[in-house]
Amino acid sequence: MTEEPRKMLTLAEEVAKVLAASPKPLGLAAVKSALKKAGVPTTGKSKVTDAEIEAALNGEGVFLHPSKQAGGKPSYWHKAPKTPEEIAAETAAAKQAKEEETVKKKHEKSILELKEKVQAKLLQLGDKVVVASALGKPNAKAKPELQAEFETILNQLLAEHKLFVHPGGKYGRKPYEKPPEPKWYEKADAKKKIAAFIKAAEKVLEIEGATREWLLQELPQGKKHEEKKPPSHIDLKAFAVSVLEVSRSTPPESRFHENKVYISAAWQASQGRADFPKMSLADFKRHLVEANQQHLLNLSRANEVQMMDAEMVKESETFQLTHAFHFILV
Repeated sequence: MTEEPRKMLTLAEEVAKVLAASPKPLGLAAVKSALKKAGVPTTGKSKVTDAEIEAALNGEGVFLHPSKQAGGKPSYWHKAPKTPEEIAAETAAAKQAKEEETVKKKHEKSILELKEKVQAKLLQLGDKVVVASALGKPNAKAKPELQAEFETILNQLLAEHKLFVHPGGKYGRKPYEKPPEPKWYEKADAKKKIAAFIKAAEKVLEIEGATREWLLQELPQGKKHEEKKPPSHIDLKAFAVSVLEVSRSTPPESRFHENKVYISAAWQASQGRADFPKMSLADFKRHLVEANQQHLLNLSRANEVQMMDAEMVKESETFQLTHAFHFILV
């Protein structure tokens, strides 16, 4: 099979082909060498002359590049050489792009560090309620972008219910629960007067054997106090014996350890027995205080509240002046 003859190109086309295939500007000698390899005669009678090659090189789309060395021979290329102004502009643009990339990476690093800081603070929060600065909020000197990112993180935590708003611009991991309505004698308008009254009445209470709790229950709400005396005394010795008997028969859920019976549980058990006098929890507590004062039985306070039934501790609380009791020892 015979090879097809090479298609003849004009010198200008051959020169354009050589330039297009070269990755860099070429001097005249390099162009002649490439033309020779392509089959263009550069020697002999039918050779193309340097002047003809230069004329082709100076054709449309080909630009003359000055030699890097003063006095050197020029080279040819298919792109126009850059002017000093263009080179300076490109250098400045490259420098600015590099600076912007550096700033971008620094900002991304700051954002990542901020997220990690907030997450770490969130894990340490526990049951505490804190202001935003304690969660890692950037200070006033921080860049606006970082401050805006913190707001984004905060809003996301709130939306995901990982954080909750509390009064006073504070935040916590648990939802805010409104505190229970205070008792009438705990409110500001009555608290000081009642506290003063109780302080003045403590000596009388000690003599009569009444408890502070009984006094507060007996005081009428918003009405003029009517003179009342604590309920009449009972046979304390028989009362103490009956209370201990009832307490020893209470189930395990009414106790803390084996030897401590919740006062409220003992009262409930006593009121279900036909041989025990009917009385209110306040009266029961008052008689317990009297019996305790006379060493007919022993009362004890709750020291490990976090391990106990909170409701039973609250119901059992019994005051003897400045002391509080919660259990009957058996």
